[in-house]
Amino acid sequence: MMGKNKLVLCLFALLAAAVTGCGNTAAGPASTLAASEGCIGCHGANVSPVTAAYIADEWKASHHNSETAGKKVPGYGAGCSDCHEPAAGHPNSCSRCHGGTPATLAERHDVTSNPDSALKCLKCHAAGTLGAPHFTNMTTLTAPLSGYPASFASSRYTGNCRKCHNPHDPTTVIAVNRQWARSGHGDTTAPPWTRYDFKTRGTAGADPAGSVAADCVRCHTTTGYINYVKSAFKNISAWGNQDLVNVGTATRPNYFSAADKTKQVLGCNACHDDGNENAYNWSKQRKVSPITAFYNYSSAVTGKLLVSFPFPDVATSNICMACHTGRESGRTIKAIEAVEGASGAFKVFSSAGGMSFINSHYLTAGATVFKSSGYEYPGRDYSNSPDYLHDRIGVANLNGTGASGPCVTCHMKPGRHTFLPVSKDPATGAVISLDSAICANCHSGTNAMTAARVEEEQAGFLAALAALAEGLKVRGYVFIANSPYFSNKNWQTDKGSKGGYGPGTGGPTMGAAFNFNLLRHDFGAFAHNSLYVKRLIHDSLDWIANGILDNDVEAAINALPDDPELVFNIDGSTVNFNAEMKQRAMAYLLGTDANPTGAGGARP
Repeated sequence: MMGKNKLVLCLFALLAAAVTGCGNTAAGPASTLAASEGCIGCHGANVSPVTAAYIADEWKASHHNSETAGKKVPGYGAGCSDCHEPAAGHPNSCSRCHGGTPATLAERHDVTSNPDSALKCLKCHAAGTLGAPHFTNMTTLTAPLSGYPASFASSRYTGNCRKCHNPHDPTTVIAVNRQWARSGHGDTTAPPWTRYDFKTRGTAGADPAGSVAADCVRCHTTTGYINYVKSAFKNISAWGNQDLVNVGTATRPNYFSAADKTKQVLGCNACHDDGNENAYNWSKQRKVSPITAFYNYSSAVTGKLLVSFPFPDVATSNICMACHTGRESGRTIKAIEAVEGASGAFKVFSSAGGMSFINSHYLTAGATVFKSSGYEYPGRDYSNSPDYLHDRIGVANLNGTGASGPCVTCHMKPGRHTFLPVSKDPATGAVISLDSAICANCHSGTNAMTAARVEEEQAGFLAALAALAEGLKVRGYVFIANSPYFSNKNWQTDKGSKGGYGPGTGGPTMGAAFNFNLLRHDFGAFAHNSLYVKRLIHDSLDWIANGILDNDVEAAINALPDDPELVFNIDGSTVNFNAEMKQRAMAYLLGTDANPTGAGGARP
């Protein structure tokens, strides 16, 4: 009886579909829902293998099914037939739904089963309708390498809209998609995605643990990132340029051509994966193992040096740690110092060695949180204070912070895909609100974190860094706004001369410049690990002032000349380093609640 009722229901639905056709009736255009009722009658119980929701319900919730009560604008929306394109008379055999004799091959394929891979989305959502930033149509290099943008729909996303959108309901999370598009991860004009054609900057067959091979591809493209984390952190291959003409063909399913110049941003599928490379079940995150960062170095003078640091397992935040730990660390300079010390010649950091500045790279927050990033001066204590908890946020539900690790917990909860814990005034850059609610789990009462407090900390941090930049400048180490950031090749000239402080001192001198560059490119370093950051700046200033660690930072700051045009900002613009900034730097580095000015204060 139940089977008979189902048959009647399906036949009635098919009759309705035959009457309504492709959204038209004798009375005029039908709603998208009315045009799709025949399909839903037979397929309404189909469940998405990715989201476990009814596909028909997902579609009904989307804009593809908007304005269904007689208000529909002709041509707006997309019903089942618009995407799946059933053949006339579909289904051609009752056995397709009701068993019996199996349908023939032709009958089983009288619809487009996967409209996305068949490029049916492009019927409406093509370059001409979406435009940038989805499409750039960049096929030839007509501008400088860094002169053209990345795109959301780069070559690997042709036929893969599902990497960012649920194909049946692209609407419900569109606000999240738009947040991501406003973030640094989705900024198609940002240098991390546009500076080079990063998909070509990798090395096939190289093992990052034992090489210094080019590996930009692993963090500056989504495809490279996925290859890296899925290969136990071994695959750093350039993944080529996909041929859009032959994409998806049986004979050349993975053919690549140099004609494609598209660049990738960090797409949704970098972080979201249900275990089967399906990204649009947003409740599922990619499983990434604990990170070991490789800071290897090689030169003709030193040979190849293998330097690494194993980070603890921080659950979902491992996704972030894979890239936000820097390419070099202070440990790299230490390893070079050890080679030089063993030789006894002290030529590595001299003009004879021609030691280029070692660039820490950018946005190294993960390494700062776990105090593994900076150049640490010998004999100095860099251990965390007992009340430092940032490295345990989101671990074992510390103070109710859950189990997603520090990066995700602070930068994303609740559900922020801008990845910023604060909002800033777009005109001045000042912090105007604290958006990460999780701060209150630990910072409360007199210790409550406010926008004003964050802004004060940031101002002190920048002033202290400006003091370090001026101290380096006095010795002849001038920060420039592009790589290599310091052009010097001699880090140990004779003591008393402008430059370093003699044989054996090149490492600490470069270390001071390294710490400046490291922290200048970690914009939230003052919040990530405040005490560690203060100690790195303090000791760098202490050293660069006279080549001795004698805790004379207050005197060193006061002795710095005023500099109305100190190159300090990463875009090459200058700041006015003056008495007010000196006072702010001392307050930040040496001040306490009992001594807010820092006058006479001790090392933090």
